[in-house]
Amino acid sequence: MIEIKGNSGTNYKLQGYFETPSELEPYQGVYIVYDKYNGNYKPIDIGESGDIKTRISSHDRKQDWHKMAKGSICYAIKYLKDCDIRARKEVEQDLRTKFEEGRLCGGR
Repeated sequence: MIEIKGNSGTNYKLQGYFETPSELEPYQGVYIVYDKYNGNYKPIDIGESGDIKTRISSHDRKQDWHKMAKGSICYAIKYLKDCDIRARKEVEQDLRTKFEEGRLCGGR
């Protein structure tokens, strides 16, 4: 379990770190893409989806992640089974703001 505090001060508990999309569930939620390098985890992208497994497997920025990464790519997931798209986007934005929007792939 990974605990991350958003910009708002809200604590989020995420599952991970997952090495491949095949380890993920096809549920809605928020994901963080990390660059795992020298034992450190640096967020390189944050997003939301109604189906995290499919979204990450076929993500349009996947090549960008690999270009940005110094090490290997891995994922942390906050599944949000009982929420709507608005709630997912709020969590996504809270986390993106925390990790300085300009340093993440795919600015919003």
